[in-house]
Amino acid sequence: MKYVLLFFLQVVITANAFAQSKEANDLYSEGKYKEALLAYSETFSNYPLDSVDPTSFYKAAEDACKLNELDSAIKYLGFYAEMCKVPQLTIMRLNVNFKKLHSFIQWPEFEKLLQQKDDSIAQLNHYNLALRHQLDEMWYDDQHYRYLVTFDSSIIEDSKKVDSLWTLADISDSINIMRLKKLLDQYGWLTKKQVGDVSFVQWMIIQHSDKSIIDKYLPLLKKQAEKGEVKKADVALTIDRANIYAGKKQIYGSQITYADKDKGRPAYIAPLEDPDNVDARRAKMDLEPIAKYAKSKGIYWDLEAYKRNLPQFENWDFKNM
Repeated sequence: MKYVLLFFLQVVITANAFAQSKEANDLYSEGKYKEALLAYSETFSNYPLDSVDPTSFYKAAEDACKLNELDSAIKYLGFYAEMCKVPQLTIMRLNVNFKKLHSFIQWPEFEKLLQQKDDSIAQLNHYNLALRHQLDEMWYDDQHYRYLVTFDSSIIEDSKKVDSLWTLADISDSINIMRLKKLLDQYGWLTKKQVGDVSFVQWMIIQHSDKSIIDKYLPLLKKQAEKGEVKKADVALTIDRANIYAGKKQIYGSQITYADKDKGRPAYIAPLEDPDNVDARRAKMDLEPIAKYAKSKGIYWDLEAYKRNLPQFENWDFKNM
């Protein structure tokens, strides 16, 4: 009877901790960082650490970094490193909010701990550790500069810095595709059974390559999607990119032409085939409705307006191809 009571007590504690963490997470999502940090602090003080969802520690560390509360940030990130069951080491390394923590003595300790946890999970699943590590490195190299130009507020408004970082990203992409070609030639497509969740990195590197590489590997991506090794949604993105590179309309509406302030042009969905039926095509590829996707990119989707403007979009995008 005692163990039953202890079990239900633990359930209640965990449920209460989850509810309070959710309040903090909601405040954080709303941009109320001071209120969120206070809510996180209260949650972590009121409940045992093992009853708190580890992602709350991660978000609390992000929140504290935004507020320049670095001692709190490093403490909460330490909680995350200690308590997380499924470590997200590469995501942590890429997170621009944590740049301020890289000089802390604890940072390499957190990296080491998360790597050990990840390796333990990989070994339990009989993944190839060496190949998994290579894909992790390639993931970081692919995303590092993209994260900086997208999320680092100290860089976004500096066009010279942005241009130089995109140049570095292009160089990194070229190195990555050479590494991937070598892996594919030696092993073929690295499956989830072989390397786990980082298998997706192969698609990402192909997606960020030039036209010749995409054309070469698109049939392989389609074949792997049929086997469940690549998401249908990811293949849709690659098909769209291949079409745009070829000067043809895209099928699923995933490619955006970004605003050009100098020319007075807004951001828009790049030229799209049969806009009336795009949502039906997107649904078959597990993609969200076009209006929702466009909104996430800061674009208002109006079907009739888009069809009226489509000839102009085609002229802008394809005129000099």
